[in-house]
Amino acid sequence: MNNIEKHYGKIYNGLFLRGCNLDYMNFAPMFTALACAINAEPETDWSLGEFKEAALDDLIIGAFWHFTEWHRGQNSSEYTALCCLGAIYSPGCETGPDSPGSIAVYQQLERLAEKEAA
Repeated sequence: MNNIEKHYGKIYNGLFLRGCNLDYMNFAPMFTALACAINAEPETDWSLGEFKEAALDDLIIGAFWHFTEWHRGQNSSEYTALCCLGAIYSPGCETGPDSPGSIAVYQQLERLAEKEAA
């Protein structure tokens, strides 16, 4: 299992598997590590997780849009994740997540962030 698969698995399990009780604060560093692993791997397998709720690209897109709205300033781990994700994903004229998988990631992260803020 390569680094990208390892990071994808941790994030996917934390977001979508019942009984996996990761705190919201764990996700920003995990997305930063995933983005760094993708940047370091010229041959990224973008089909990773394609038959699950969210494939690799869905994680990137959903998290990017989530962290644009949910960060605590430039010195926060969420902003660091946003910058790292922005290094591998450029939304162009898009205005948010648009595939079912990226929307699911966005919504799961939003739910966890709201729970953390309460």
